Parts: sequence; C-alpha cells; structure tokens
Amino acid sequence: MKRALFALAAVAAIYAPLAHADGTITFSGTLSATTCTVTTSGGTDSFAVDLGNPAVATMASSGLTGAPATFSFTLSGCTGSAAQAVAYFYDPTPGTNINAAGRLKNVSSPPAPTVPATGVDVALMDAAAPSTPLNLNGGHFAQGANLINFSGGGATLNYLAQYFATSAPSAGPVQAVVSYAIDYR
Repeated sequence: MKRALFALAAVAAIYAPLAHADGTITFSGTLSATTCTVTTSGGTDSFAVDLGNPAVATMASSGLTGAPATFSFTLSGCTGSAAQAVAYFYDPTPGTNINAAGRLKNVSSPPAPTVPATGVDVALMDAAAPSTPLNLNGGHFAQGANLINFSGGGATLNYLAQYFATSAPSAGPVQAVVSYAIDYR
C-alpha cells in the first residue's frame, strides 16, 4: 500500500508542472430589458415567404439569382434602454439548414417521383443592402445586416430572400428553413 501511494506521489510530482494555468477566459454580456411587440409580414411568429417560380434558364450559372421576395418584422411598443434592433437568423440544429457559405440549404424532400431542385440555395439580404447576402454563419450582430434605429417606440426591419444558383440548377421544389430572434442594442 505504501509503495502504491509513493508511486502515485512520484507520478503526480513529475506531471504537476505540465498542468499549469496559461491564461484566463472572461465571459461577459449584457441582458437587455428592452421588449417590443413583434409583428411579422406573415402575421404570425412562424410564416412562409414565396420565392416565386423562375425558370432555371434565368439562373443558368453560379452566382445568378432569382427576383427577391420581401419580408419584415415590425417592432412596436418598445420599452427599455435599447435604441436599435436587427434580426438574427440561426439554425437550431447547426449544419442542417445553413451551408458553409452562410446561405440556406434546399431541404425540400418531396414525395417520389418528384425530386428537389439542385444547384440552388436561398440567400437572405438586408433590404437596405440588396446586393450583399447576409452570412448566416455570423453571430449576433455579425451577419451583415444594418442595425435599425427606433423611432416613435419602434422600428421596421426589412429583409429580402432570393434563389441563389451555386451551379446550373435543376428544376424542382425548393424549401429553406431558418429560425430568427430579434437582437436589441
């Protein structure tokens, strides 16, 4: 028993210098007391945006897009100290709905024999910067959308969604899904 304790103490003495502190991590943030009533362009918390039915020939190569569809979040009755807001889009199951480029994947799974469209994603944009897709892999306040100032106790956050060709697309259904939250600053 004494030998085992001595051996354990010797091993601990040898490896103790290898387990030392290299630095400190400090976590911080701010809890917001701001609350607003949020009304979506779809009328409910969960809603659909119709992207239309463009011909695949209009998006024949990578980078071409379909016509944008609009959607918005209207904030009203805001209370608290925040003066700005932005929508934060996220994938509740990371890797499922957002691809490495920060666009929404086509997750359509129609019944056979119909097959989903290929070669196409869905890009979201801030309506104030319609030529620059948001990077949905960015964190809070870091997806590329503009913060909108409150005016009269509220604000309207306007966004666009559009097809985005990653290659010559094939015809078929497209469905993309994303969750959202409203961030206040």
